[in-house]
Amino acid sequence: MYLASPDRTTFPDRKNTSASACASACRFRDWLVTKALPLWSTAGFDAGQGVFQERLEWRGQPQAAAPRRAMVQARQIYVFAHAAQLGWFPEGGRLAEIAMASLVNKFCDGAGPKWGFAFSISAENRLVAGHRDAYTHAFVLFAIAWLYRLNGDRCLIGLADQTIGFIEAALQDPAHGGLYDRTPVDDRNKRQNPHMHLLEAYLALEAAIPGRGYAERAEKLVEIFKSRLFM
Repeated sequence: MYLASPDRTTFPDRKNTSASACASACRFRDWLVTKALPLWSTAGFDAGQGVFQERLEWRGQPQAAAPRRAMVQARQIYVFAHAAQLGWFPEGGRLAEIAMASLVNKFCDGAGPKWGFAFSISAENRLVAGHRDAYTHAFVLFAIAWLYRLNGDRCLIGLADQTIGFIEAALQDPAHGGLYDRTPVDDRNKRQNPHMHLLEAYLALEAAIPGRGYAERAEKLVEIFKSRLFM
């Protein structure tokens, strides 16, 4: 085996590498601001229903018949709220607010988030999959946190509290801790991804609305990681 001597030619030039990384980041930002966000705010947004499309065809047309998942709505609300906050896409704030109202009105059973968000609905707003998914609810909280950072609407605090109440009552394992994947519970195995994103959501909520118990909930998830997931 040959080991190269540690001279200057062995290692990449940090200055050039940094410049290349910056150039790549600028190209990505330009694509995001000038291509992706405008596309998903037009072809990717059903203005009549006030929801984001589930997916687009290769030519940029929406697959209108595809069921619409609450998780996708929450993710897009986060994306457009954050983009508006950064000044990259100011119109994103309005779209995020519309989509948040639709998320509550179309994916909940009339009583708001206290009974959770259905997994998916059709383009005609009919229920497709009514189970409540842990992954989805983590992203709903994440979206609430970022939209609150943008507009400071205190109604969002109530939505967060109701959503957390549902998670703790219906998705949390009272005996062993952690989250079931879904309710009704048909499989008691647990995955790390919903826990990871719920931790992310609690940290985002703590940053946006500190002092309401979000940090303490995040700490409990970290303890579960240490005791159950990290081997």
